[in-house]
Amino acid sequence: MNKVKLYKVTCTESHMINEQGENYDLYPWGLDTNEYKGHDDGGNYYVLPEGYEIAESNSGKVEIYKGDKRCEILIHHSGLPQLISGDNKEMPVLKKLTN
Repeated sequence: MNKVKLYKVTCTESHMINEQGENYDLYPWGLDTNEYKGHDDGGNYYVLPEGYEIAESNSGKVEIYKGDKRCEILIHHSGLPQLISGDNKEMPVLKKLTN
């Protein structure tokens, strides 16, 4: 079983209003700046579905991939993270690991 740590990040203040809100990310919230303020939930582990993996992109950033397609992480209406790949045929909702 592959697992991934995701952070639920909340941007409370930003230069552009459309940048505010919640999203999931592989990286925690950084330091607040004059234009950006926010926080994260400290991160939780989720199960990656079969066929998905974590890999480093050409730019050096860690991303989630299905094959050679990078996945976006959205918030499902249930509040859990959902993966979207370029083909949009599969859009799995990740299950949270419990201790």
